[in-house]
Amino acid sequence: MDIDSISKLKVVELKKELENRSIKTNGMLKADLVEKLKEVLLKEQQPKENSNIKSQETQSNIEANNAEKDTDSFEKQNNEKEEKLEKEKLKKEKLEKEKLEKEKLEKEKLEKEKLEKEALEKEALEKEASGKEALEKKKLEKQKIEDKEILEKKEKDEINKKRKTESEDDISKNNDYENTPTKKKRTDDIRSPISTTDKSNSNSSGSSTILISKLVRPFRVDMIETLMNEHGRVKNYWMNSVKSFCFVTYSTPEEAMEAKNSLDGIIWPPLNRSKLIVEFSTESESNKAKNRELGILSQSNASSSSSPSPSSSKPTPITTNLSKQAKLNKNDSNNTSKSNGNKRESKNIDQHFRKTKTHPPIYWCPLTDQEVEEKRIYMNKRRAMNFNRPRY
Repeated sequence: MDIDSISKLKVVELKKELENRSIKTNGMLKADLVEKLKEVLLKEQQPKENSNIKSQETQSNIEANNAEKDTDSFEKQNNEKEEKLEKEKLKKEKLEKEKLEKEKLEKEKLEKEKLEKEALEKEALEKEASGKEALEKKKLEKQKIEDKEILEKKEKDEINKKRKTESEDDISKNNDYENTPTKKKRTDDIRSPISTTDKSNSNSSGSSTILISKLVRPFRVDMIETLMNEHGRVKNYWMNSVKSFCFVTYSTPEEAMEAKNSLDGIIWPPLNRSKLIVEFSTESESNKAKNRELGILSQSNASSSSSPSPSSSKPTPITTNLSKQAKLNKNDSNNTSKSNGNKRESKNIDQHFRKTKTHPPIYWCPLTDQEVEEKRIYMNKRRAMNFNRPRY
């Protein structure tokens, strides 16, 4: 509605316009109504103009902002394009570098493979050469070993022939020596008892003497004395110097039978590996064994005193501890000499043996020339037997 056309309106229309705008019209004239409506219309028109101005300003600002945005977006696009170009350049450079590196690695691999092949070929050639040399060395060594074996065989055959001839000579000498009537055996007589006349289990002759053989040291004399006294009253007993057998005389034949039955076949002393052999014997056989051992010892002493030699000053001692046994042998020899009626003087143990200067003394007896020769022949026999023994 224009301000100029307001005066042409009627009063009713003016009031409607004002009432529509919530303005009271009571008691007002037409002129007042016109002025009032003009004022209201002016007021209404002013904010519209301001809003138009503002809208124009906002539009100009928007356009300016849009222009700035366009410039910024253009610049951004340019920058992005430049960055893309740079990135593409960098990628290209990287790809080129990678290609170059791959080419270098491939070249290095090829060179390494060539070098390895060459090294393997060299090693193969060296192995072949070394194998040939080793085969030649082995052949030479085999030839040397065969030559040595042939020489050793020849030497062994010669040594065997010599030893056989020597053993034959020694055996012939030994046979000649054994056929001589003056030969005497010492060690076997001392270590082995006289064969008993009655070897049966029954005591048919009623003898009260038994022979205990297969004794093995070490044991004490008091130990065997207690063993013998367990089966009866011992009247007399005698043991050889080596302690390998013993004659025991009981007071009655029944006690001898009991001792024989209980001791035969037992293992005594506990360290002994063989069983005892107990047989019936006689007092005459025990006396013969005593006299035989004493006679052999006296003969050895007499031969050593009768044949002084430069080796007698420094003899090879065969040491035997005969402190107790020699006294027993001395007493037994005196008893036998008295019973036989011989009036020869009793000799001291110092006259039969030599003794050391140490205390307690050790009695020993030197070997005679005959015993030395017997020992030499025996050792030669043993050597010949060991040499001719089959070897596996």
